[in-house]
Amino acid sequence: MGVSAGIVLGGAGDVADARIALSSVAPTPLRARAAEARLRGRPPSQENLAEAAHLAAEETRPITDVRASASYRRTLARVLALRTLRDAVSLAQQGSPLR
Repeated sequence: MGVSAGIVLGGAGDVADARIALSSVAPTPLRARAAEARLRGRPPSQENLAEAAHLAAEETRPITDVRASASYRRTLARVLALRTLRDAVSLAQQGSPLR
């Protein structure tokens, strides 16, 4: 499972743009568009990041197999999305651009 995120902050410190991608949680890699939309125009607070991570996990379509249940994979997607979003915000605050 993988999660990638990029954040662009506006002049006031709010999220100007966000991209969140997840892999191995659906038949093909996917963008968490509802989570991205939830972040735009809002401050990158822990509460907003946690809500976006929850939305990202809700957008997944994981399967249950011998390695893990769908429920576990969805929980892991939320946890990894939150960690990745925190890292992306930190990079954005340091001036690293979204690429």
